Amino acid sequence: MRFHRDCHKLGLVIHGDFIVGLPGETRETLRKTIEYAKKLDVETIQVSLGHAFPGTEFFEHAKANGLVSIDGMADDTGHQLPNGRLPRL
Repeated sequence: MRFHRDCHKLGLVIHGDFIVGLPGETRETLRKTIEYAKKLDVETIQVSLGHAFPGTEFFEHAKANGLVSIDGMADDTGHQLPNGRLPRL
């Protein structure tokens, strides 16, 4: 990609950042995201779970679909915990 080429010429480090698990995501869209990420010419990559913060529309959606509970959203160090209902690929 031209963007990547230009960044590398300038000595810039490119970081790929992806959020998965948002409403509407399917196995197919997740696989497409993975394939896209594999094609990128980046130095680092980060993949995060969509976090449904209380008071947001996403939280209400996740709560209504049994995807979150108010208790236990993070471990003692603040890292978000999945509830074990993520689809296996």
